[in-house]
Order: sequence, then structure tokens, then C-alpha cells
Amino acid sequence: MSQANRASMSSLLESGKATIGVAASAPWGPDIRSTVLFESRYACLYDPASIGHTGALTLDEYLALPHVMISADGTRGIVDDVLEADGLSRRRVASTAHFAMVPLLLRQVAGVATMPRHAAEVFAGHADLEVCDPPIAMPTFSLAALWHRTSGSDPRTVWMVRTLGELARTVTARGRSHSPTELPAALAPAELSPADITSGGTSS
Repeated sequence: MSQANRASMSSLLESGKATIGVAASAPWGPDIRSTVLFESRYACLYDPASIGHTGALTLDEYLALPHVMISADGTRGIVDDVLEADGLSRRRVASTAHFAMVPLLLRQVAGVATMPRHAAEVFAGHADLEVCDPPIAMPTFSLAALWHRTSGSDPRTVWMVRTLGELARTVTARGRSHSPTELPAALAPAELSPADITSGGTSS
């Protein structure tokens, strides 16, 4: 998550305009509490009919394809950082701030998108797209639920965080690419109490 996006999320929670957020884990400051919902990694998503290819992509194939970027500001993504560290670059032809637009764009662009695997697998199952591991060393990341410390004792906040944890557990357990040993340690409903959420015992 970019610095601008972190600042925006913190501002929404601190102002009370939002009670709970969901975002990639990051340093959020002393007033923002968080609990990890699940861990994920990145994957490539593409339309095999459009690019005339199935299966894994080599680095040369990956770099030769047009790229659909997911970025809040439309200027740069984590893929660019990883490639730049190795003296490489990609050709970006489209950008969206919303994951849900990716399948539509991949119908229009014979290219590839690099995005969180849990989202890529959902799109692949509903839009006849293909998922494969990136041919570059992308980092893993954690997705977390966030809330301001002052709302931690609110029963509605407790309920929502519990529910998000339960949903995360269900979704990841159904993931096609996860083995039982890879399932993330999502928050279970019985594992959270108002005392925990107020004290920030599950903060990261």
C-alpha cells in the first residue's frame, strides 16, 4: 500500500468517517488497531484465448506482454519496484484502482495482470481466465482489519471484526491453490473479546 493510501485510510478511521477498514498490513500509528485476516501472495492473471498461451509464463514472455496495472494513483505498482531492482521494466497499457475491473480489461487487452492470488483465483473461476505464479520474486503480504482504538469496545466493531475473520477463514479454506499447511491463521469468532480489541492485543 502506498504512503498516500495509508494516510487516507488513517484519516478516515481517525475522523470517524470509517469505523473499520481492510487493507494490506502496514505501520499505522499508535491509535490504529489491526488484526491479520489472512496472508496472501501475488499471481499472474491472463486470458489464455487472447494471448494464445496457457500455463506458466517465462520472464521473457511476461515482459513482452502488455500489462494491466492495479494502482490507486495510476502511476506505479509494486511490480515496477521489483523489476526496477533487477534493471527491468514492463509495458503498462491500462490501469485501474479496482480489482473488479481487471477481468473486463483483460478481455480488451491481450495482456497480463499481476495481483493478489486470492482475488485472481476468484476472477479465474468466473471469467475463464488463467492463474500462474509470477516469473519474478514478488513478496507475500498480510491483509488486515483496521479500526481506531476508541471504537474497540463498541460491540458492533467487535462483531464486524469477528465476521471478517470468519469470512476470511472460509474464503481461504476454499482457495484452489492452498494446501492445509498453507492456510492462513485467520481470526476465529471465539478468539476475540471486547477486552482484546480495546487493548490492541492483536495489533500488528
